[in-house]
Amino acid sequence: MRSLDAPASTSTNDAGRRIRASLERIGQWVGMPRDLETIVEAAEPLHPSIRLMDQPYSHLFSLTSFPTALGDAVECDARARSTVPPDPLPLKYGEAFGMTFRFRTQSGDAPVLRLLWRKEDNTWRVTSYDVELP
Repeated sequence: MRSLDAPASTSTNDAGRRIRASLERIGQWVGMPRDLETIVEAAEPLHPSIRLMDQPYSHLFSLTSFPTALGDAVECDARARSTVPPDPLPLKYGEAFGMTFRFRTQSGDAPVLRLLWRKEDNTWRVTSYDVELP
């Protein structure tokens, strides 16, 4: 998610450039990798209603299924408006999925990248992301 004082992206290309710049900053912080296992590990979901999915690379990254209402609430524009999920949270699944991993760093601090995937025009896309810095 962009900081509240940063301007919104002006296009899909601009959003892509901003995501890439964020990942490059993290890459500089992480250092030179030897292999993927050296730089990332799975991070657990934050919300108890997020379902952890079983997959062969679970030691590297977590794949999760979000309740649709929670997926709606963590979209960048919803967070900018301070939208909160309904309470009680409807547990309808299948429209929002997450991918989360923690960067291993030389200092031991562990930034986490959280990606929200949604289907748009029959294509799965990252529609929101968040970098949690220690």
